[in-house]
Amino acid sequence: MPNASDADNSQPRTETLQHAESGITIISSYLGAMLEGEQKTLGAKDELIQSASFKAGKLDGKLQLFDQGTLKTEQQYQQGKQHGESSYFDTDGNKIGTAHYANDKLDGISEWRTSEGKTTTRSSYKQGKLDGEQLEFYANGNLRQRSIYKAGEIQGDIESFEANGLPVNASKSRRLLHPISKLLHKKKVRA
Repeated sequence: MPNASDADNSQPRTETLQHAESGITIISSYLGAMLEGEQKTLGAKDELIQSASFKAGKLDGKLQLFDQGTLKTEQQYQQGKQHGESSYFDTDGNKIGTAHYANDKLDGISEWRTSEGKTTTRSSYKQGKLDGEQLEFYANGNLRQRSIYKAGEIQGDIESFEANGLPVNASKSRRLLHPISKLLHKKKVRA
């Protein structure tokens, strides 16, 4: 026969924790001992810093991060793993990036844009690795670089273009890899 404290553990409840020095408040929903439902983090001036959805103690649904009341990041989770579209925003609320995840790995198209909406990079991923076309663009919208990947490995030559759209010599283009690409992919290409 269950006792009274067991019955209390199965009831939904909300807990509020406040850090005295920082003034940060965390409001969490629980079912038993596990997070269940929405959790909000508020700043010292009651501004929303984070909003997250939980199911059975794991992130499940939307996670939103805010900076001074402005949405900066919105991610989707399923059973504790990033799954679905993630969106990234500038300080004015313009969407500047999207990435698609499956089972905590990049999977699908990731695209970064300027605040004005011009695409700067578009990459295709499969199970966390570059797979397909990666395109980088100049501020004027012209293609800067095109490369093809398969399971994280570059395939063939990297095509590079001048800002005016004219192709760059293929042997030269291997030395012109975009610095961000080098950092993201940690892939050395020999000239």
